[in-house]
This record gives sequence, structure tokens and C-alpha cells, in this order.
Amino acid sequence: MVGVPDPKTGERSIAFVTASGPTAPTLADITSHLAGIGMAKPKWPEELRVVDAFPRTASGKVQKYQLRDTLQSRD
Repeated sequence: MVGVPDPKTGERSIAFVTASGPTAPTLADITSHLAGIGMAKPKWPEELRVVDAFPRTASGKVQKYQLRDTLQSRD
């Protein structure tokens, strides 16, 4: 998940996922899972984006700034 600025709340969460099967999960699937494990509702993502692959560094870490950049280029 990445946080993006929001004028109303200060920040909102957007979840990025990759599909491991024939269909990608939905936001309802994600929030249902988070409710099932007891995560507090304010921490749930408000939006879901499906990507083909995560941008990674040479050591394998996800480059969240590049995910944020994809949001700005689409808005």
C-alpha cells in the first residue's frame, strides 16, 4: 500500500496488487480479508490498482515512489 495526499483526511491508502491467477482480487476481496484478520477499518485501502509487476530495486525491494508516480501520471 502507498499513501497519497488527500485534502479531506490528509492521506488515503491505495493498495497495489498483482494477479496470481486468472482474475485479480477486488477491493471487496481485500477489505473482507482485512476484516477477517481484525485490521482496523481506518487502515483499509480506499482504492485498488492491479499492476503486472512491482518495480523493484536491485536488492528486490518494492519502489513505492514509482507506484506513486504512476498515480500522478494517470490523474
